[in-house]
Amino acid sequence: MIKSDISNYVVSSRIRLARNLVKYPFPNKLGFEGGMRIIKEISTPLTKYLDSNLLLLKNMKPLEIEALKEKHLISNALSENVNTGGVVLNKDSTLSVMINEEDHARIQVIKKALDLESAYEFADKVDDLISENSEVAFDVHLGYLSSCPTNLGTAMRASVMMFLPALAINRTINNVIFSISKDAIALRGVYGEGTQAEGYMYQLSNQYSLGLSEKEIINTVNNQIYKVAEAEEIARATLLSKNRVELTDMVMRAWGILTNAYKIDSAEFMQNISLIKLGAALNILNIKNTALDEIIVACRPANLTLRYGKDLNAQERDICRAEFLRDVLIKLM
Repeated sequence: MIKSDISNYVVSSRIRLARNLVKYPFPNKLGFEGGMRIIKEISTPLTKYLDSNLLLLKNMKPLEIEALKEKHLISNALSENVNTGGVVLNKDSTLSVMINEEDHARIQVIKKALDLESAYEFADKVDDLISENSEVAFDVHLGYLSSCPTNLGTAMRASVMMFLPALAINRTINNVIFSISKDAIALRGVYGEGTQAEGYMYQLSNQYSLGLSEKEIINTVNNQIYKVAEAEEIARATLLSKNRVELTDMVMRAWGILTNAYKIDSAEFMQNISLIKLGAALNILNIKNTALDEIIVACRPANLTLRYGKDLNAQERDICRAEFLRDVLIKLM
């Protein structure tokens, strides 16, 4: 069992449900008119009964679409479907219903830290709203029908974003990935399947949902989260005991760079903010990691550009990022 708070290892939790409507082909076979009908049918009950709004990608600027992707509110697949893609978002961005991605609807509920149970409760209510107003494709043997066979059954993905710097630094992360894969659990990059880890961030999720109930999936994922967190806790303790001086020096140098640089690009920013997050987790710095997570999103290219309200070239963006960091980081101490 881990000795410290699970929030030192888990950044956020997400439940995703894939749903399709009976009378329409999958999104890749829909034309423009069919796509618009899907958007109207799915979004109408959601915007009526939930405090939410519909965004049509065809009415958005590319920068605005990219900003949603950086926040994990839409996927890369949806961002490429500008003509018939849409997303329903609530005001605090804990709900994101992607429309006409790989499936007609992908309900996502995102919560801070480890909170899969309440995320599922909310997702289930959203699912009920859709099912009460539309006929959803369901087979008594296969469960919910989706565009990808691995989503058959409950068509649910329970996932968490985990911060695992020590396992990455001591190069034992692949051992953990292999171990949890035996229970059909995957540990992938920050943007999911086919992506690389960024800033020591990894996404842990179930690989299949056929033959399992929603509760069983959540229980399995939760069990693996604690196993991974325990391995990370041990790795952090080892790092501290063997390399405390060097580790403290790395963290403080990273702090110095981000609070004094005149310009800083995305790669250097992520390298240094990740060290600061590690320092916060190890109590080298008295900062809450949740605040650092918000800063990471704010410093991504599209979100940073929108914050400044004007077009920025790469160098201007690097200067603005450094200016923003000098302002916000010093307030955290």
